[in-house]
Amino acid sequence: MTCTWAAPPRPHRVPIGGDRQAPDRPAIPAYAVSGRTLPLSDPPPPTSFPLPPPSTPRRRLARGPRKAGFPCRPGTFSPLVPLWSGAPRRPRRADPSIHERRKKKRKEDPTMKEITIIGAGIAGLVAAIHIAEEGGPALLLEAGSRPGGRARTDEGPYHANLGPHALYHGSFSDWLQQKGLCPPIRPPRKSAFKIVRDDRVRLLPLALLAMLRTLKREAPIDLDYRTWARRHMSARGVEAAIGFASLPTFHGDPGALSAAFVHERLQRSFTNPSVSYPTGGFGAIIRRLEEHARALGVRIETGEKCSRLPDGPVIVATDLRTARRLLRDDTIDWPAPRTAMFDLALRTKKRDRTAVLDVDRGVYLSDYSAYDETLAPEGEHLYQCCAGLREGEELISGLDRIRSVLDIAIPDWRKRVTWKRQGLSEGAGAADPPGTSWRDRPRVDRGDDHWLAGDRTSAPGLLSEVAFESARRAAQAAVDAAKGKGLVAVPGSGQAVA
Repeated sequence: MTCTWAAPPRPHRVPIGGDRQAPDRPAIPAYAVSGRTLPLSDPPPPTSFPLPPPSTPRRRLARGPRKAGFPCRPGTFSPLVPLWSGAPRRPRRADPSIHERRKKKRKEDPTMKEITIIGAGIAGLVAAIHIAEEGGPALLLEAGSRPGGRARTDEGPYHANLGPHALYHGSFSDWLQQKGLCPPIRPPRKSAFKIVRDDRVRLLPLALLAMLRTLKREAPIDLDYRTWARRHMSARGVEAAIGFASLPTFHGDPGALSAAFVHERLQRSFTNPSVSYPTGGFGAIIRRLEEHARALGVRIETGEKCSRLPDGPVIVATDLRTARRLLRDDTIDWPAPRTAMFDLALRTKKRDRTAVLDVDRGVYLSDYSAYDETLAPEGEHLYQCCAGLREGEELISGLDRIRSVLDIAIPDWRKRVTWKRQGLSEGAGAADPPGTSWRDRPRVDRGDDHWLAGDRTSAPGLLSEVAFESARRAAQAAVDAAKGKGLVAVPGSGQAVA
């Protein structure tokens, strides 16, 4: 059993020295082993690697980090490495994850003024994160006991959402995915969506086919949706389309709103997929936003109710009623839907329906625990039921409509109730009247280093996307003003000064 020195049998092999040799240079000798390993009398080769155990048969040699498991610099070749089971392998994730690296606190600009954000909902958290990423000091004040606003999720055995429970696919969801802040999401099952028409549960009534054909058209801003729809559908189709529009608008009478406003939401509802359900409820998104903001150095103080605006740059990310009081501007107002909410938990029964929309009554039922079983105790399902209130309608009337739809969709629901909650939701997004668009809503820049953010401000998008877009615009303007290079709008003049 001897070890001999020999040139590589194939010219394409890379010598043990590591680099490919030039044609006019002699190749660095490789070695070959015959039989068992014995102590070498000659000096070791320039680069050595562990030999296989005696019981392991000699296998082919391969090059490159993918086959051999050895790292190498880009543009170079790795030395020949035998592919036996005992060879060291490169771990898949040796470095921290992208999310962990982004959690590192950004270096703040000492020359910037501290920017105060009032309201720690979606808009306030997004604005604080944007400011911190730009190197600015941010202070986030929240009147409640914890951040979230209307996007909170209850703690306890029933993780019911106070407001939204589905995440629309758009600018906000794309930003969450890019930042690594989006929890696992699951799209709804189309086969589980049923529609109630004339007190009968159906898959898709024929009256809605005319609405589907109009989705490729352009709807005007200056007409209400009912008037515009009558030009393209029958009277029965118009009422069915208006009832279906109550789902994405949360409004009691979407036919009275701008045709362009309603039509855009109908188009978004039929994209594939249009929404997804975050695991852990919408509160899981809020928790990730809060953790990311704190990791970036944002100071978050809860239980702080402001009676006046603090000094310095301020972003008001509250509801319009509170913003009107803090900014002392009675013009800050915009129509919003009023929605009756009815949450309940039912003992699970086979073949329970997951999502039901009554287009006659404008009521929507959703079993969002069907996509996340952790939201309710084992053996129970959590439903959120909502009905947009019409003008002058009381809450009790909206709740009666919800119960009547429950009687049709889940006839024995009253016998299986284990928990329930009811209430009124005000201000769930904007409701643009005819002749208006998102550009006519309360503007983001209020002058005097004050900005407004929320889901009823002058920003495009759908529901939470409006809060997201307005928050980013307000945050960037506040950062520019804090650095001394921004332009501040003068109220009523239509001009901006440095």
